[in-house]
Amino acid sequence: MTGSSVSSLSFSPHVLLLPSWYPSASSPLNGTFFREQAQMLKKAGFTVGIIALTSQQPWKAAEPLNFTIEEGIGVVRGSVRNIPSEKLPGEFSVIALQAKKAFQLYEAHCGRPAIAHAHSVYPGIYLAAAASRRWCIPYCLTEHRPSSIKRAHSSPRTREIMRLVRAAQGRATVSPLFAKKLESYYSTSPWTVITLPVPNDAQSVSIPSYVSGSDFIFSHVSHLGDNKRPKLTIRAFARLRNTIPHTRLVVIGGGVSGEIARLKAYCTDLGVADAVDFLGSRPRNEIFNLLSHTHAFVLASAVESAGAVFAEAQMVGLPCIGTRTWGGQYMIGPSEGVTVSIDDESELAQAMQFVACDALYGNPRIFEPERIRKRARERFSETTFATSSGKFYRDSLDCFRRHMS
Repeated sequence: MTGSSVSSLSFSPHVLLLPSWYPSASSPLNGTFFREQAQMLKKAGFTVGIIALTSQQPWKAAEPLNFTIEEGIGVVRGSVRNIPSEKLPGEFSVIALQAKKAFQLYEAHCGRPAIAHAHSVYPGIYLAAAASRRWCIPYCLTEHRPSSIKRAHSSPRTREIMRLVRAAQGRATVSPLFAKKLESYYSTSPWTVITLPVPNDAQSVSIPSYVSGSDFIFSHVSHLGDNKRPKLTIRAFARLRNTIPHTRLVVIGGGVSGEIARLKAYCTDLGVADAVDFLGSRPRNEIFNLLSHTHAFVLASAVESAGAVFAEAQMVGLPCIGTRTWGGQYMIGPSEGVTVSIDDESELAQAMQFVACDALYGNPRIFEPERIRKRARERFSETTFATSSGKFYRDSLDCFRRHMS
């Protein structure tokens, strides 16, 4: 199957997505990949709608329900009040009751869905299971958060989540190693892996090419929280500069208050302030173009279930340097980059040197940008995602029908 659409697929049900977080006016970058995936499914011929209800403490004012149509997709936004501290039973019933009006609003505008798809367990799995009860439809789950398997088994919320996960007709996640962990934690059958996709826009930017004698530029994209290890990356880059002076680091992103200012001061202390550029948070539609003006990508996370930005960088044609997290090991193959031990500054600096030297002196290159993009198209394209999602939905529906017969 070729092209950017799979609208020719005979199977394209009405899918209701229930993400546990989603972009809003106050948090426009929160969960943008959920919105992108919804658009990809719509382009592929699926009928798609979204109910995005945030979980709130009961003493806070509820977010009023509202319905909007965003790029042709119906979206219901609002909130549900949770039970604090996860210590009391019955939270599913409480949230399901609150979601009833959201379901009514959705059905009035969009009709009845054929399948409910939660993204991450809390509160998504509660809402998907409630939708399943209301419309007598299957529900499935894609888990993204590594923190989902760190909950204490003894809490009422965890026991409820475990029951609902085990009862789901489909369970998926974003990398094989994370799938194994989820299978073990929830004591279920194997989980499906649906690789995170990259919008087709990434394929329209020029593949970067290194010009002999110019600076070799590394890029880093993240919210700059500690898990992404920006200070470790800067220290490794400072080490690299001692060996290869004509290198630069471009840091894209932000979000943690004051973090960019603190990192700039850190660069000054390490003597690399003139070689590190902080571009701040940028709109999604600018990221691919910014990456195309660099030569390699580095993200040294401590924990990563997948790492969509690895896929985005590879779609541009960049070799990637990551850590041996669940996601890093899955997203970066031997022809696409290098993985290193978590929190190993020396190894990270050596990997950066190796990738830079491949561009400076490799003939032929190990990390060839055209080949990296070609492989990324096979793994991360919209078509691949829509096809995998379609099979996941069909399998979930078949499981539901067998259970009901």
